[in-house]
Amino acid sequence: MDDDLDIIGPGINEADPYAVADDFWGPKHTVTNFFKKAQQVSSDTEAAKPLHTFLVGPSIAVHLNFDASIQHILVNIVAEQFSLPDLRGALADYVEVWFKVRIQQAAYHGQSTPGPALMVNAFPPSATWKYGRYDAAIFAVDDTKLQQWPISGLKGHMVVEVHLIMQPLPPQRKSTIWAAHFLAYVQRLDVIPQRHGSSLEHTTHMHILKCAMRSARVPFGDILPLDQLCSFAHIVPRFGPAASDSRK
Repeated sequence: MDDDLDIIGPGINEADPYAVADDFWGPKHTVTNFFKKAQQVSSDTEAAKPLHTFLVGPSIAVHLNFDASIQHILVNIVAEQFSLPDLRGALADYVEVWFKVRIQQAAYHGQSTPGPALMVNAFPPSATWKYGRYDAAIFAVDDTKLQQWPISGLKGHMVVEVHLIMQPLPPQRKSTIWAAHFLAYVQRLDVIPQRHGSSLEHTTHMHILKCAMRSARVPFGDILPLDQLCSFAHIVPRFGPAASDSRK
């Protein structure tokens, strides 16, 4: 069961310009403040580790439900269900799996105002989602921590599809570096260089992305700490000149 439900609020303060904009464009419910929640749990010495709600820098909050979507499942079974053949070699025997994670960012021009929490989904194939449901996201990959999202743009960051959200469960009486982190299995999306050395397409001024592939035409998978998640990524398909025939 989800441990955070939206609650209908009594209204907004029209003196707050951000509240006025939210009332005009946004949904009519109170925004859960995960920044405040992260500060509360970080000071709680009895809170379960790793923390399920935490900050990634001053302007990003990440939240996982306390209960995993799948608990104590064999890595081999996860690799089969999620179609991740290279998962087993890097993990413990068992993992806990979440199907979604929330990310909340502070308003770009008002750091004290939290925006709505966006959902990053990682559902395996099912009767409802034949090919699974994998949202795109932006992760920090610069170890120097010098590049801060969103000011840095994609410099020091990587666009990915999130295919699995997990916590490895190491064998009893054995300590691993993974045990202290939530992890994400991701598949990388590369930025295609454009004319004259630009990284943006000249008409839309947007990045053109392509699935990164290994030499055997297998998607380039990687495992990243969830605390390097910076943003939900809005991507749209680039349609060709003709639609495919769905009957074939």
